[in-house]
Amino acid sequence: MPTRTRDNDGRKLDRKTLEGIRLRVVQQVAEGRRPEEVAATLGFSRATVFSWVAKYRAGGAEALRTRKAPGRTPRLSPDQLTRLRRTIVDADPRQSGLPVALWTRVLVGELVQRECDVRLSPASIGRLLDRLHLLPPHPLRGGRSETTPSMRQRHRSPQRPGTPRRSGVHFVTETVQRYCGDQPPVTLIAAAVGNGPLRFAAYQTVPGPDVFIDFCRRLMHDVPGPLLLVVLSGAAHRSGSVARFVKETEGRLQLSSLR
Repeated sequence: MPTRTRDNDGRKLDRKTLEGIRLRVVQQVAEGRRPEEVAATLGFSRATVFSWVAKYRAGGAEALRTRKAPGRTPRLSPDQLTRLRRTIVDADPRQSGLPVALWTRVLVGELVQRECDVRLSPASIGRLLDRLHLLPPHPLRGGRSETTPSMRQRHRSPQRPGTPRRSGVHFVTETVQRYCGDQPPVTLIAAAVGNGPLRFAAYQTVPGPDVFIDFCRRLMHDVPGPLLLVVLSGAAHRSGSVARFVKETEGRLQLSSLR
């Protein structure tokens, strides 16, 4: 016989099992057993059994069916999500009146608060970007682009006397394509240094040297001082046009590759 408890209301059971028990209880009561006796036999509280019987008498068996609990109400409407995606894809944050040229989670959060009057945590922003298929993989955390301490150490060369100090070694995931329904694929490029923010851009075009050069220009705008970019994937950075662009920066930008 099940253990009798005064406060057992079935919350620890899965929904399907609990639904079957409810129907069994009201069937036994309908056959003439007293609700108190059924409650004692099955180990449920009297109040729980009486409530099931009352629901059955008011709405039949359908009133005892398990219904999936409604999820949290989305804080952004479908129209707001569409506008947000359009603002990020093929757009420079400076076009929205922001002071930097590449997107970050913090920046997207500021955009959501300004445009939609909704404040989201950084984790919520990450989930939002993933939902919009605009979340690039972090080059320093997991996935195929994961770097090891030895990889990072390889690019920490001693600072030469008399040379400008670098603004950190940025690891770059060159091009990652994301698909969203029947919309054209979006090309994502991201860069990160140490524990700094993940900076990214989204292009509604195929990967190529022009996209990579545009990303480099925008990164140079946001990060002062000479930059060393360690590219983790892709081939666009090996093109002649990229080599000419790097040369024109006169040492402001240097490229390296792990592949």
